[in-house]
Amino acid sequence: FEKLRSGGTPLTSKKHYYNGHIPFVKIEDITGAGKFLTDTKIKISNDGLNNSTAWLVPKDSLLLAIYGSIGEITINKIEVTTNQAILGIVLDKNRVDTDYVYYFFKNIKLIRYAKQSTQANLTAEIIRSIEMPLPSLEEQKRISLILNTLDKKLSLQQSKKSKLESIRKSLMND
Repeated sequence: FEKLRSGGTPLTSKKHYYNGHIPFVKIEDITGAGKFLTDTKIKISNDGLNNSTAWLVPKDSLLLAIYGSIGEITINKIEVTTNQAILGIVLDKNRVDTDYVYYFFKNIKLIRYAKQSTQANLTAEIIRSIEMPLPSLEEQKRISLILNTLDKKLSLQQSKKSKLESIRKSLMND
């Protein structure tokens, strides 16, 4: 990782910290995004960014939920900031493929690594300590290509299934 850090929330009592132009990611943005995050419900201002522990996570990084919906992950297709429940992971693109790391984290059960307290959570240190197989960059890209292709086929099949269920429901109603 080039950088691995959680975000921060600007004070909500300071209205001028919000309704800006900087996308601010919360857990529900990640859970609703799927593999790629392209927008957020909330935007913060430069003042909100500068007066909190939030930081700008570069486009094409990973956003990993470390509280609440532990292990939910997405790739941000826009520059964003995040709250403290989300770990921004900036990768060294010369050594690792973003999709490969995305699929790695999707595949392992991160909850088993969580610290148990009032609410289970992960930390940057825990994520750093997880051993990840790291084949050559070329092989990582081949693995990612195969998994992306399978995801697209699964999505197409789910879409077909939904349409067929809708047709069946209509026919049953008729």
